[in-house]
Amino acid sequence: MKVKDSMSSPALWFQQGIRIFWLIGIALILFTDKFDFHKKINSFHSLLLDFFFRYLTHLGDGLFAVVLGLIIVIKNVRLGILICVSYIGSALFTQLLKQVIFPHNNRPYFFFKNDSTFHFIENFHYHSHHSFPSGHATSCFAIFTILAYHFSSKITSQILFIILAIIVGLSRVYLSQHFFQDVIAGSMIGYFFAHFSWVFLHSNLEKFNAPIGSVWGSFKK
Repeated sequence: MKVKDSMSSPALWFQQGIRIFWLIGIALILFTDKFDFHKKINSFHSLLLDFFFRYLTHLGDGLFAVVLGLIIVIKNVRLGILICVSYIGSALFTQLLKQVIFPHNNRPYFFFKNDSTFHFIENFHYHSHHSFPSGHATSCFAIFTILAYHFSSKITSQILFIILAIIVGLSRVYLSQHFFQDVIAGSMIGYFFAHFSWVFLHSNLEKFNAPIGSVWGSFKK
């Protein structure tokens, strides 16, 4: 297994972006009160942002991850497998944390639902429980890390994927589905599951680095 080759820091621009995001995020977590900070974020809102984030956030849905992985399998079996493995592994770990380790961590809506000054989006379903960590942040960072690694030769692709990952993660805060620390934790889980999936599987799946038709044909020979 060519672990050394796989660990040769792929997607450096993506990695630098995620490190900056974590550095700023950890500083905000350490030096701000999570309720005050969330209330300040909530004060910046508009109808356009409400519309934008309520739909963009679906890029972190588990259904999106699975469908994307299955679609990509048609073009590149290895990439599709890596996306699915990264998503499933990180999602299971996140659900373990949500349901077993931190079952009593409540979401922003639980604390602010009776606050008349708080901005709520009309006809939007808010969750109250199982806040930590963010499953959507976990999923989107797992997906976009794999994609950034796969397209590591293209700087523009790396920048696009880190921007998408961060914006989808922050959409959970804007929508008051999670506190900021939930998103930071989810992003770390998603990234590290994707990174180590790439490290340990990428080289070993070399024979699957082809469209599904070609892979299927090779097995039939």
